[in-house]
Formats: sequence, structure tokens, C-alpha cells
Amino acid sequence: MRSPLISIIMLLASAPLLGQTTAAVSVPEFVKAGETVVVTGTLDRAPNFSGSSILYYFAGPGDFNIQSGVELAAGQKDFSFSYRIPEAAKGGVWSVSRLVFYDGIGSRIVLAIPACTFNVIANSGLIYPAQAEIALSPSEVQLLRGAALRLQAQIQDLKGRIKETKASGLPLLLAAGITNAVTELDRTESAYKQLDSQNNRAGQIQVFFSDIRTSYLEAIRSLNLKNRSVAAAASVSPVSMDTTVVASDVYPTVAQGTLRALEHNERAYETVSSVGSLVFDLEVSSTPPGANISYRRRGDIFQPAPDPTNTTIKSLPFAIWIVRVEAPGMQPQEKEHNALNENYHVLHFDLMPEKPKR
Repeated sequence: MRSPLISIIMLLASAPLLGQTTAAVSVPEFVKAGETVVVTGTLDRAPNFSGSSILYYFAGPGDFNIQSGVELAAGQKDFSFSYRIPEAAKGGVWSVSRLVFYDGIGSRIVLAIPACTFNVIANSGLIYPAQAEIALSPSEVQLLRGAALRLQAQIQDLKGRIKETKASGLPLLLAAGITNAVTELDRTESAYKQLDSQNNRAGQIQVFFSDIRTSYLEAIRSLNLKNRSVAAAASVSPVSMDTTVVASDVYPTVAQGTLRALEHNERAYETVSSVGSLVFDLEVSSTPPGANISYRRRGDIFQPAPDPTNTTIKSLPFAIWIVRVEAPGMQPQEKEHNALNENYHVLHFDLMPEKPKR
């Protein structure tokens, strides 16, 4: 395909010694995105020194601007430069908006040119990515595996201390265990954020670690401590307790919440390091289809999903999620999905007609 050509004949001016600038311009009427525009020009007099250049500026719809330059040799009057219109360029009026003579040491002379415009025909059917699959790097996997191993040791140590401690001393023992676990959680989260050098997963990281803190808060509240300063060490947002991880019944009832929270934390680390990702996709379907979907984490408000059933909610951080579906004339339904306990991330709702009002 031949490149569209813009011809410019001009005199270098802006200084009284050189007189006025004149230019004759020939511009193609249409250029398709992806083609190359070639601009040729002739100066009225050649510079008698090397190191100078012509700076040129292309402008497109919106705020699009591009600037580059072409070097001139001593004694060179004719010059040319080219620019390939991006294949994703917006259609509309484009232009060579500016030409500047640069002497190479700081002086610039703007070359006045008449309107130099052309129409770009945009390409249709362009496909843009909507999301990216991001896997954990080996260092992130190692970080979580190491944290999981330390949690295992802490859990075993705490279980031994529970058996050796009188009932009256258990609440403070358990509170201390939770406080230590939250301190370690903070360290792990901080180290994980440092590994996310591009800061492109800040939201996912925050949700993942916040969900773990949720279980610790409910565990500390279940102890009903009179010493609130101990409980405050594990403070996070109030939400319902995760009861999907069940500690062994051989331990006192008062210890169950604390052990569940620790085991939930351990499972979170093991799950993410095993699958190599902080996120998963949740398939949500209903009978009949077409129901509106909203979802939330424990303690948060519902946020709407962009598509109705049947669909897939992409890139949810590993956590416990509550999904709600609603359809006109049907009873709304909610279900909980603990992504740490499920091998298949699928929720299906059998919608029932609304009960008639009396």
C-alpha cells in the first residue's frame, strides 16, 4: 500500500533577516488508521551548520499529540519525515499541527504553515482486553507457605497451652494468641505489598487480608473480655463469624472461635499459595436465568454485578462472599460461598415465585 503524502514547500522564517514564511501544502483527503503519512518539505535556504533538526507535531481527536524530529545536515534544504497512524487511532480530523526549526543548542523557530489536515478512517471491530490473569510469583508463594508453617506451629503450641490452663485463665491466653496472630498477619500483609511492585493488586490484597482479620475480630469478641485493651489489639471491621472451619471438640467451647480463626488464616495461605493466585472466578446461575446479581464480603454492603445470571463474576479475591440474586416476581435469595473451602466455585439458585400478598 502506498503511503499517503503531504507535500510542504516552505521558507524558514520568524527572524527579520529571513523575511516572511510562505508554504504550499498538498494533503490527502483520507488516511486509514494503520497507514503511514509521509511529509516532505523544502527550506528556502539550507543551514550552513550541522546538528540542527526539524521538529514536527501530529495532533488527533481529543488530547492526542505526538512529537518527534528529523535531523538536518549542513547544506540540506530538502527533508522528509513519516508517522504511522496507530491502528487503534480514533477517526476524525488529524493534522500536522506544528513545525519547528531547532538549531541544536536551544533556539527554536516556529514555522508558520497553512492548515494541514487530513481525515483518518478508524478501524472497526477492535478488541480491547477487559482483565488479566495474574499469577503469584515464586517469592509470593514462598512468603505465604512460610507464614502458613508458622501458623501451624502457633496453633499446635496454643492447643498445648489450652490443655494446661485453667478455665479462668483461658480468655486471656486466647486473646494473647489472637493478638500474636494479628501481629504476624500485619507483617505478612506488609511483606506481600512490597512484592507487588507495580501496585496493581492493592485492592485484591486488601480484601484477602481483611477477610482474615474479620474472623479474628469475632473470635476476640466471643471471649467477652473485661479488659478491652487486650481486645483492641485485634480490632477490625465488625462482621459475622466464619463457622465453616470447625476446631476439634476436645477443646473447651470458649476456645473454639479462636482455633477456627487461626485455622481459617492457615487455610487462606495454603489455598492461595497452592493455586498460585489471589483471585478466583465465581460462576453464578439461576433457574430461570436473567436474575440481577449483587455480592458482598462479610460486613460490607452489596455491590451489583455487571451481568445477570447466567454469568461469571471475574477475579474475586479469595474470601468468604455472600451472593444475592433478585428477579421481578421472584423471591430474592442469598447464598454464602467460602472460596477457601470449595474446590468448585459455582453457585446456582432455583428461584421461586413471590408469595402472594394478603
